[in-house]
Amino acid sequence: MTRRTWSVNRILFIGNGNWSHKVCGILDSNETGWANEVISARTFLSLNESSEEFLRICAEFHIIWVASTPSLQLLVLEKLSDRQIKIIVEKPLASNLAELQVFSNLLTQSNSKIYLSQPWTYSKIWHETKQKIRSITGVTGFQATRTGNLTREAFSAEYDWAPHDLYLLADYLKSARVDTSSLLLTGSVIENKQVRLQYSFASSLSFELAAGFSNDRESYWKIICDNSEATIIDFERKTITGSSPSSPTHQQFTEDNPLITMLGVYLLDDPEVDWDLIVKLYSGLTGLQ
Repeated sequence: MTRRTWSVNRILFIGNGNWSHKVCGILDSNETGWANEVISARTFLSLNESSEEFLRICAEFHIIWVASTPSLQLLVLEKLSDRQIKIIVEKPLASNLAELQVFSNLLTQSNSKIYLSQPWTYSKIWHETKQKIRSITGVTGFQATRTGNLTREAFSAEYDWAPHDLYLLADYLKSARVDTSSLLLTGSVIENKQVRLQYSFASSLSFELAAGFSNDRESYWKIICDNSEATIIDFERKTITGSSPSSPTHQQFTEDNPLITMLGVYLLDDPEVDWDLIVKLYSGLTGLQ
């Protein structure tokens, strides 16, 4: 186990992969007030629940971030389900419908509070995007693209990339008070190492997502209007650009660290997660396998 002990807020990463160590580096380099430790998922699962180390983990950490493969994450969540701990579960939550069903069952049984790993939801550019959507008349839908060359052995690339925008969609629907029972999956296909999902909601709005492997790293949303104008939110370049000929707009956002903001919210507050909606969105992704 890697241990750092210079602060008051304590976070444990269960999963010894690159992401856990990357986040630890971010927390350390920004002097955020978070002390962090990393333990592999298999090592954690081997601990006896009456052992001193297991009891220390359950008592000492403000947040536990589970960041492994979906199958191991499910076992970790099961082991922590009755410990009344704040837990962040890394994407993807599941890589097939069977895992998604197990995850859904664990939610109903857990006494711990489970949160999503969704830093983009807490970014300045996303906050402005939601305000921008409210200010634009004639919005008919959204087109999202999220691609990169990251690959992992445990699951295909679309499971790494698609959840970013499924979580943003869920957050938008919540903030706009959209009746989520109106959300329907109208199209889904995997081709050329990318997933393409299409949804309709609120009678006349649509959401299209293309996510997966590409040599080009892209992450943007297009807000589509009935007059064919589009506003582009580029998460990679941190810009919002409007294409109206009469009033073009361009906003550049300064660097912020939404990951640290997210941890602060989870530490101090108890934000509700619409798990029914998240599971519904994941079913469109995992149902393709």
